[in-house]
Amino acid sequence: MTIHDAIIVGAGIAGASMACALAGQGWDTVLLDRHTFPRHKVCGEYLSPESRRSLIELGLDSVLSGLQPSPIPIARIRIAASAGIPLKLELPASAQAQSVSRYALDLALQAEAHARGAQVRTSSTVTAISQTPEGWQVTVRSRERESYTLQARAVIGAWGRMAPAGLSDRAPAKSFMGLRTELSGVPADAAVELYFFSGGYVGLVPSDVDAGLANAAALVTPEAFRRCGQSVEGIIAEAARAVPALGKRLLDAKPVAGTAAAATVELGRSPQAWGIVPHIGDAAAVIPPLCGDGMAMGLHAVTICAPLADRYLRGTLTLGGWRAAYNVALTQDFAGPLWWGGLLQAGLSKRGLSPVLLGLGRVLPSLAYRLVEATRLRAR
Repeated sequence: MTIHDAIIVGAGIAGASMACALAGQGWDTVLLDRHTFPRHKVCGEYLSPESRRSLIELGLDSVLSGLQPSPIPIARIRIAASAGIPLKLELPASAQAQSVSRYALDLALQAEAHARGAQVRTSSTVTAISQTPEGWQVTVRSRERESYTLQARAVIGAWGRMAPAGLSDRAPAKSFMGLRTELSGVPADAAVELYFFSGGYVGLVPSDVDAGLANAAALVTPEAFRRCGQSVEGIIAEAARAVPALGKRLLDAKPVAGTAAAATVELGRSPQAWGIVPHIGDAAAVIPPLCGDGMAMGLHAVTICAPLADRYLRGTLTLGGWRAAYNVALTQDFAGPLWWGGLLQAGLSKRGLSPVLLGLGRVLPSLAYRLVEATRLRAR
């Protein structure tokens, strides 16, 4: 049986970027995902400067520049709650972000991985991973074949927020529902917007300025999800009633058919760099909504893990050394932003506290900017 150099389980942004990095170094790389692409995913579609920096470091900036539809510049942050006046912050030129289509970006990164020599196998579900004297054995079930096994010297988990059955040793964490849809009839605004209400939040970013389209993403408690009819339309309608600023933005908004997605999201867990195998992306850490952005952290994990994986495959780093170095780096880089993001989310979700926090941000904008910076990743 062929022993591949690396198998990556999960072909989202983190997994596909890791495949690009390893295949680009000449390693025999296989990228597996249980889904077919392109597909709509639960994502705020907010690409921060930190994300762009990681893509450049990974040699993937050309993928972003060639993306269709093109990324949309984001120059402002707007935060509102059910009570109090919204807080508006202009982003300095060095911190301006972009809105990007995950539907297009995931597929483009997979195409780049294939162009660099990686095997990309979608509709392929990993059911087991076990260690062998040569490395790892991965059991896969696909639509074309009932079940088969692959061997690899290294395996990396990029399976997202929820690990496949039997592949996680994490303790259960608090579960939320993540939802997204595209909305038409939303007036154009080059801003990332967060609206907090009892039970969760709704975020907006423009997806097509000329057509008046916006990406709406929500994170809500299971109770709020049931209360709103277990649908993204119900959640957005309740949020619009609860938060006047959002109601004004969505007066003429309508969901675009075929763009909805939903997923269970577990928050409150510490970063886990390694389980059965090393983790990247949401498999390593699922972030609060006020913690920069998930794409930045997913890509940052790749920039840490990929060079260590390369050294391991070259024989200049032991498996234990890879595990120790990756665990230290990921924990150090993620701990601060995750703590501050969780703290701000908790405060803005409380009806009595949110007006105080938003008012403080208006009176002391320098403090608001410092808090925003505290949720962001630092350059290594």
